[in-house]
Amino acid sequence: MSKEAACIAVILALDEEEEKKNCEKKDLDERFVQKKNLLQELLVSAPSDYNKYLRMDRESFMGLLEKTMPLIVKMDTKLRECISPSERLSSTIRFLALGQTFQELMFTTAISPQSLGRIIIETCSSVITKLNKIPKRENEWLEVATGFERTWQFPHCIGPIDGKHVKIKKPIGSGSY
Repeated sequence: MSKEAACIAVILALDEEEEKKNCEKKDLDERFVQKKNLLQELLVSAPSDYNKYLRMDRESFMGLLEKTMPLIVKMDTKLRECISPSERLSSTIRFLALGQTFQELMFTTAISPQSLGRIIIETCSSVITKLNKIPKRENEWLEVATGFERTWQFPHCIGPIDGKHVKIKKPIGSGSY
């Protein structure tokens, strides 16, 4: 085989390999685009799975989205579309509910781990800003405790901690084991 024929063979082989990589990338991009519509698909096809996925019903999610949207909405640029407030909130809820790493969450949200790190912090801050109404006076705390006792028949309590195990240290000299 001549030098020219060998060069042509190498070029064709490299070109074929590059085409293969582009096809794989395109397939990966299409799968990510399909993942972006997961919430809509769950809502239409399996509403009970929607509740399991987000660990809240649609009305609660939409109410939380409505309250936090002004703080988490971003604008599209000429280079890329922004991540929607719905995707931001749902990925944050999944992170908080499951305790997944950003790397694991990337596969179900189609958002990079670096972006997830920023999004989750921003979204948590907006949720705290919009929902956190910490009582400032003693009588306000008593109202919260009374309301909790009235609703849940659980006295001397100001609220639940859901889905997390919290170690509580006993007070020194309290006599508890």
